[in-house]
Amino acid sequence: AFGGAAETGSVSCPASPSASNPCTLTITVKVADVGGPTGSNLLEEVGGYAFASAHPQGALTNAQAEADNVPLEIDGVCCYNFKAAVANGPLPTCDERDGKGQVKGPKSGNADFEFDLDACKDNDEEFVHETDQGSGTDFRSTSIDAQIFDEGTRTLTVFGGWTNAAHAVTFTMVAVDNGTASGTFSLTLSDGYSVAGTLISGAIHLF
Repeated sequence: AFGGAAETGSVSCPASPSASNPCTLTITVKVADVGGPTGSNLLEEVGGYAFASAHPQGALTNAQAEADNVPLEIDGVCCYNFKAAVANGPLPTCDERDGKGQVKGPKSGNADFEFDLDACKDNDEEFVHETDQGSGTDFRSTSIDAQIFDEGTRTLTVFGGWTNAAHAVTFTMVAVDNGTASGTFSLTLSDGYSVAGTLISGAIHLF
């Protein structure tokens, strides 16, 4: 409704972000959304900018513009040339982001979960899957919209969606890798279902 195309992405932050050790924002842009270039095409004067805004730019009204209620640029880089077929610099880091196990269900019994969110490592389809017989829930994501990884707390937060026949919901998953101690897992669906707890079995790997 506001124009443009939505892309997926993730944010990864060090334990103590700073100007010299900042967070990394990765956005995966579909080539079809930028004209369909191939690896041999040269993209000239590529730029990227970050804006803070109280509302989507595509929904800006004349009254808001006249009141100077417009997006504020907070960072940016310009301009450089890019060709995918040649070495343009180091590849972005790729963290292990998967887990499988059980947590106590919200009603009775245990809830089983599994997630694989590191396609950059294994090229496998990214997904979140959870079943809870006690609540009659069998969830499997159909879209992964964003991932946020906090390196300091080793916490991965994932946002996405699930469509099952006429049943469509959004979800938030939070997984914590506690190293040698048991990790924690939570899943919240927009239809009211939620589960959270320390792992009874299994493991979470975020590194």
